[in-house]
Amino acid sequence: MDKLKERLEEIKEKLLVMDRYDYFPLNKKIPTYEMINCVKLIGIYIAALIAFIAIFVLLGLGLPAWISWLFKIIGVVGGVYSLLGFCAVLYDITQNYQ
Repeated sequence: MDKLKERLEEIKEKLLVMDRYDYFPLNKKIPTYEMINCVKLIGIYIAALIAFIAIFVLLGLGLPAWISWLFKIIGVVGGVYSLLGFCAVLYDITQNYQ
């Protein structure tokens, strides 16, 4: 039990020092100082969102129950991550182009 508590404390400490570039490394890799890069990032996140919606809808319907739920969970988590990445790009745009 102590080992689990130590591991949870380590994870908590790592999460406290992370910034948005650690959560969205694509935003760090492609700098948002040029508008063309911002458009590329927005396109990537929108394409990922469409792909995760397709996974949620198409693969979540006709398969057995437990596989369907698995794809629905993957679709929701990936979709939320894509939306948050899109919002992070918009935040970078507001910070860079004031």
